[in-house]
Formats: sequence, structure tokens, C-alpha cells
Amino acid sequence: MGREPDFGPAGCSARADVAITRRHSAGVAAATVALWLVPNMAPCAAASQPMTDVCAGMYRAAVERAMAETAAPKKARASDEISGALAAWMVAERTKEEKFRAFALGRYDAFLGLTIDHDFHVSRPFGLLTLRLQRAGALVGERRARAVAQAGERIAWFLDKRQFDEKLFDCNIALADALAVSCLARAFPDDPSVRAAEIRGAVAALGKRILANGDLNENASNYASLGICFFLELAKLEGWLDEVGKSPHFRNMFARMRDLISPVGSIPEYGDGYFEHRQIRLDFVLLLEMAARLYNDASFQEAVRRLPGTAPQGLDEDQLHRGYMLLDLDPFAPMARSEPMLSGVQHRRVPGSPATVVPDKLILRTGSRPGDAMIMMDLYALGSHAHEYKRPSIAYYEVAGVPLFHNIGRRGTRSGQCGNSFWILDRPEAFPGYPRTNAWNTMAVPADYCFPGQDPGSRKIGPSLLFRNFRTPEIQFLRLDNLRLEGPKGILLLDGFESPKSWHSNVSGHPRVKLASSQDHTQGKCSQEVNWNIFGEQYCTRLLEQEKLRDTTFRLADYDTIKLDYKFDGQPPHCNLRSLFERWIDLGDRPLHCEVVRAEATQDGADAWGRVSFSDYIRPGNALERQIVLTREGALVVVDTFRAGPGVAGWAGGQLWQLYSVKERGDDWFASGSDGAYAQPDGPNSERRMLVKFMKAPGLAIGSERVRPTTMHAPRADGSKNEEFFTAHSRGALVPGRRMVAAMAVLPLAADDDAARQAARVTFEDRAGGGVTVTIASPDGKGQVIVGAGGHVVDIRRPEPPPHAPAEQGR
Repeated sequence: MGREPDFGPAGCSARADVAITRRHSAGVAAATVALWLVPNMAPCAAASQPMTDVCAGMYRAAVERAMAETAAPKKARASDEISGALAAWMVAERTKEEKFRAFALGRYDAFLGLTIDHDFHVSRPFGLLTLRLQRAGALVGERRARAVAQAGERIAWFLDKRQFDEKLFDCNIALADALAVSCLARAFPDDPSVRAAEIRGAVAALGKRILANGDLNENASNYASLGICFFLELAKLEGWLDEVGKSPHFRNMFARMRDLISPVGSIPEYGDGYFEHRQIRLDFVLLLEMAARLYNDASFQEAVRRLPGTAPQGLDEDQLHRGYMLLDLDPFAPMARSEPMLSGVQHRRVPGSPATVVPDKLILRTGSRPGDAMIMMDLYALGSHAHEYKRPSIAYYEVAGVPLFHNIGRRGTRSGQCGNSFWILDRPEAFPGYPRTNAWNTMAVPADYCFPGQDPGSRKIGPSLLFRNFRTPEIQFLRLDNLRLEGPKGILLLDGFESPKSWHSNVSGHPRVKLASSQDHTQGKCSQEVNWNIFGEQYCTRLLEQEKLRDTTFRLADYDTIKLDYKFDGQPPHCNLRSLFERWIDLGDRPLHCEVVRAEATQDGADAWGRVSFSDYIRPGNALERQIVLTREGALVVVDTFRAGPGVAGWAGGQLWQLYSVKERGDDWFASGSDGAYAQPDGPNSERRMLVKFMKAPGLAIGSERVRPTTMHAPRADGSKNEEFFTAHSRGALVPGRRMVAAMAVLPLAADDDAARQAARVTFEDRAGGGVTVTIASPDGKGQVIVGAGGHVVDIRRPEPPPHAPAEQGR
């Protein structure tokens, strides 16, 4: 039996009186700060130093830095004030130093003087700190009165005004809001304005749903871990941790996060997330440290040790709020250890009646040590903050400690052709189909994105087309025309954009707007032109010109697609379309819908391969099987077998691979430039490039397209951002009922490699019904790896090199 884990004070009802050993940490903190100031430090901490002490030192250093900066005048932000106040108070609780306590109270008082903001970044730390202050006897007089008043307003908003999509009930924002009001109800249980009984009922109902499911349905690298941490804070407060510790489903959730960490210690990007190669993620540290305690399993702490180090001055406000609970944890040494997955298919439990278990991510690795290779696919790609058009995409590829591909970004690049997928398009000449400047583009949205109607198989159109706009200063104009429904019943025009009269005042009333009826149009007599660059982050509304069709209901059997023509000059517009649609979609997005039928992974020594089968791929009746091989040398081979359904006659299909830059190219290959030297855990920095080579076949065209999206968050090694990417692709004609086989190989290159010479190492053989054989010669030409894929089995061989001739052997 392992010893009882320590969850900190009031860990749960059964552990509420567990004593916490407090230390005067001046010496510890000084040593910790010195440790974290070492640039590009590899492991998070020395093996002998508990992560709880390391993180306590990081928080202390961050608070001391904030204390030193208070003399400089700055505009107070509510989230910074209250987040900093909570961090300072918790450091004071840990160190017993009065200077931190005084600083925390000063920031808390300053926060109480700011305008009420119901942002969860503000509500959660306010609730957590208010409860701690109340329990410490620090809420008295005017401070208490102002805190009660603010608590009452926040709770009234939560109970009476807060609107949240039902399917997002367990996302990080919902959990943070619930945690906040639960804390406030405990801080002021007898004040009528706090409505404590109502809060207890609402939080208990939320907890019952989450505990029954045993998982959280959030799926983005920037948010899933946050939601888990907020849930742990709520579970500790409400006394649910015993149930979490007994649940195999929750254990699987924590193991899923553990097994996501790359060999070099990075968190692969998926969904709405930012990729940070060498910055520690305090939320991951917290959830893994808690898992080690909940399940008495050392493998979770071993994963923490792989996370990279960050100097205290690099710990920004966004990191502080991720792991407050770390300051409540004392060191813990698990007595047992499980064996983490090397390669395999992760699964998650999705809420419903009944709950279902679905494939979540496919991960292939050659090993788990820094320098080994890894790829990841997000097979689920649903849930809160997910990017649902990336399900077949290889989202992450790491070799030799270098993330050669880590996605394109969190917003503006969610479209289907922004992933490393097999792609099909109805207009071959436009393949892969990015919006083109100074040309009419047509956006096609599945009609089931509209609001559900009352009858089965029906949908309802909203009254308007609402653009949730993001600032795009480089766009000059946006022209809109021909919003219509299309389907077996024909075309139903919703807005011909013939007149400026239908613009809402949030557009027509803008002081700098210029509305024009342009003779450049796709139907009718004109289109509507707007100088779109004047808009910032705001809503722009167009009421449907066909008034009789506002809020009308239609049958999906009659109309299955909504289309909109648009034209722009300069930067593509970045706006989310709402009101007409229930499901969010950005202007210009191309959906990639499919169902995962089967997913499997096999580890063969240091080689790994996976197979994923998809049905109804982009359109009903299409089927795709992807076979992916990651060799121990770090080479990646992808063979796609696509069977075209009845609705794609005249379409084009082929493979896509994204590169952040193209430095060299050949007829069938493309090589990126270097993104810089990446810091490594235990040695010199590593620098690599990437080469993709496509299999040639009759009727197949190979090319690339340069894309400069409105928003892109893909960083280089030095933290600067890539502002464009290149989509390399193969393309061939699709014939209903026929099979198309496409193959590509992706190789890591040294920074100074001769790309043409490296591309020549790869040869393809289409085995006409039996898959594809890909041969990759070793760089020195003395060996080779042969991969057979696309058939029923995957075969990986390394034949012995032929013996030297006798005359050569005697030399």
C-alpha cells in the first residue's frame, strides 16, 4: 500500500485536517530563483528538488518582480490586479512573510475600486482570494462591505443573466465561473444577496454531471489543461477528490494529458491553442502533480520532469493564473508506477445519455527520450475550443528535439485545407481552395449549420448575417453578393445585396463607413461594397434583404448548402459568421467533416505505425484510410487510400502538407527553411529543416501555394511569428466508385543538407492494388528502410547492404 497523498489544506472532506508542513523558504526560494535564471535549462528541476518547491520559488519571484514594478505608473487591469493579489496572498500563506500579505491586500483593495467585470479571468481569482481572506479574518469594515457588494453582483449575474451553450457546461470558463460563486457562497453564507443555497444547488448539479461522465469535454492545448485545473480546484473545495481518485475514467483523462507530452517536453498544439516550445506550463505541472497524488503513480511526476524550464522573468500574467493550487501542495513521493503509452490511440469519454468512449488522439513515437521522434493526430477534434476540420490532419511532428510542424495557429487557420490531410475540392482549378484576393470567392456552408427546426430534418434561418469581426487593417474593401440556399430543390435567394438599406446601424452608422453598390457582382444588378478596414473587433450585421425569408424554416432534403460570394483586396477578412448559423464558422472556411470508423497503432521496436479509417469523408459515401509510419530514423510516410462516393464527379483530390517556408523545391518535393535553433534539455541547440516528397502518378499534378492568412500564431525558435505558410500538395481527378492511392514521405534535414540530394533518397512504387512501397536510402547510401503501406498490413524492413566486391574488400 502506498502512503496517503497530501492534497494540501482542506483537500477534501476526508482529508480536511491533513497538516501541511510549512517552511520558511527564504533560502529555498533564493536557490530556486537562481536555478530558474539559468537560460535554456533542460529539465524542470534537478531530480532531488520537488516540483512543488520549484513552483513556489517561481511564484515568489514573480510576486517580488510585481512588487518592484508597483512604483512605475500603469493603467490597472482588473485581471492583473486580482490575479497578482491572489498569487501574493498564497505566497504569504506559504512563507509567513508580512510583505507579501500587505502587497496582496493592497492589490485586492485596488481591485475592489475597479468597474465590475464578469470575465472568468477576474471572477475566479476574486472568489478564491475572497474566501481565503474571509477565513483569515482579513475581510473587515469597508473592505468587507465592498467585497459583499461585488460578490452579490457576480452571483446575480451567474444565476440570472449568464448564458452558456449547454454543450459547453464543463469547459474551463464554466468551471471557473462555478468555482468563483462557490467560493463566494462560502465566504458570505448568511448574506441574502449572495443566495448561497441557490449556488450550492447549481454547483452540486454541475458536479453530479461531471463526476458521472468522468471526463471533461474540452479539446484544445491552451484550454483542456486549464479546465482540468479549475475542476481540481472546484473538486477540492466541494470534497469531490475521493470520487475523482476512484474513477478509472478520470485516471484515463490524466493519463491522456501525461502521454501527450513530446519526447523533448513540449505540449503539441491542437485546437484553439498557442505553441510554446520552451515555456513551462504551470497547468500541466499542477494536473500531473495532482494525478500523482490521486493515483499514487510516479509516472505522472516523471512526465513533469520532462517539461522545460522558464526563467522567472519569463513567467507572464497568463501563466500565473494557471497553477495557483501548486502553492497548496507539499512534496509527495508515490510508491507505485504505471507504464505510460509510447505509441497508441488515446480515448476520451464524451458526455451523453449514455456516455460514449471515442478515439481521441493517435500518437506515434520512436521513443520517449529527448531526441526521439513523435507525431500526433487529433481524431476527436470536437468539444469546447476544438478545431473540428483537422481530424485527419497530422498536427504535430517532432524530430531530434525540433518541432518541425506544430500547426498553423489558433484562429483564422481552422479551415480544412490548413491541415496535413487528404483533401478534396469541387473546383479543381482552385485546389486547394484558399480565398484569392481580387477574385470572386464562393463560401459553401453545410445547411445543417443553421438552427434546428421543430420538425426532424428541418433547419431554421436566422434574420440576419452577423459578422463577428476581427481587425484586419490590410484589407481595403469587402464586396458581398448572392447569399443563397442550394440543393435538390434549386436555388433560394436570401440576400442579393442590391441595396445598402439592409445594413444594421452598427455598419451604416459607423462614422467612417463608405457603403457602395458596386457593378462588380455575381448575380442581380450589383453587390455591396464596404471599406472593411475601418472595423475593429466588433459586430457587423446585414439584415436579410428578402424579408419574408427571415426566420424561415426549410428542409435539408430540399436545400443542403448555403453559399455566399465575396471579394476583397489585400488581406483576407477575418470574421466569424453568426445569427444565420447555430454552429460557428469563419468567412472563407472550408469544412472537413468525417467519422472515425477505426483507429489503431502498433509499436515495433523503435518503429511505429498507425491506421485510421474514415467514413463520409467531406461528403456522404466517401471513404478514406490513412496509414502513417514513423521510422526510428525520424522519417514519416503517409499512404492514403481514398474511395470516391457518388457526389464528387469532377472534383479533385490529393494530399496536403504544410511548411512554414519553402527554401528549395523540385518537381515532386519541397524543402523548408530553418525555423532556428531549438533549445535542448541536455546538450547544444538543435536545428532541423523539413522535406516533403510526393509520389508521382499518371494524371497527378504536384504543386504548392503560398498563403498569408489574416491571423497566424506559429512561432519560430526565437519566439518570433511566421506570417505565412506554404501548402504543398498533390492533385488528381476523382471518379465516383474508383480508388485513388496517394503517398508522401516527410524527412528531417540538417540545416545545411543538400535538399535535392536528400529528396533523391526517396523512391515510390505503386503496387497496383497492393498499396505503395516507399524506399528511403540512408544518407550515406549504405543502407535503406523499406516501408510497405496502403494494403492490409504495414511492412517495415531494413535489408542488409550488399557485400563489397572482393577487390574492394582487400584494399
